[in-house]
Amino acid sequence: MIARPPRRRPPVPHRRAGPRADSRDPADPLPGYTGTGRLADRRALVVGGVTEGGPGAAVAAALAKEGAAAVAVADRAPGGHREAGAVPAAGAGDGPLADLARVLASLGAWALPIHCDPRAERDVRAAAAHTLLEFGAVDVVVVCESPPAPPAGPAPAPRAAVWDSLLSGGLRLVRGVRGLLGEGASAVVLAEPGPARPAGAEAGAGTAITVNGGGRAAAAPLAAALRRRGVRLTGLLAGRRDSDAEVAAAVVRLAAGAARTGDVLDVAQVLGAPA
Repeated sequence: MIARPPRRRPPVPHRRAGPRADSRDPADPLPGYTGTGRLADRRALVVGGVTEGGPGAAVAAALAKEGAAAVAVADRAPGGHREAGAVPAAGAGDGPLADLARVLASLGAWALPIHCDPRAERDVRAAAAHTLLEFGAVDVVVVCESPPAPPAGPAPAPRAAVWDSLLSGGLRLVRGVRGLLGEGASAVVLAEPGPARPAGAEAGAGTAITVNGGGRAAAAPLAAALRRRGVRLTGLLAGRRDSDAEVAAAVVRLAAGAARTGDVLDVAQVLGAPA
């Protein structure tokens, strides 16, 4: 299915959508966010962070509110994995991806929900190819990496090692789709610790995060290769004190070019930098 916007979006700055006529419609995951057109007419793909919780829905909504013309959202199907592909058209309540697509359409973006395993390189590459086929280009790709639920028993790995592992996994997925990204595109790898972060915007930006050198070092060669193609690559570390609204705002800034390619920053660093 492709969810179409009701009408052409007015010029930026983007205004928040008014009250929904039907209270059964899916809720806006980012109701307090007002965009300023940073990503006008861009075509985006958000991978992960939707079906099993996480910031993916908020990130997608922020991209739409910042003027993105089209937003594809890719994640697992409810109840288990299916073959990668577009979510078939169906009625309301047929899953978080389709519900999110309706929200994005209400915000003025063309929306494409895609079933895929967000940790499988082949599935993510298929999702990117489908986005390219439907929208004509992929200008922004955001990979949301979060760790699976920890098994009972052994103590959890040190946090710095978790960040490195998540960054490395996200970089591998970006490497798999790099051939589908054109000049001027942006890729953001978002590493976040799971659903234990506050959902509202009142929590305040989290403290700085320290990671081992592995994740940053892994980003360097891929960033250099993408730079030669005119593509920006950045990493974002979301702490447990960062709200979805703050994470989404930081992703928007990075996608709009607020950091050097190859940089790996935490949310506080991105939001504290000049816009």
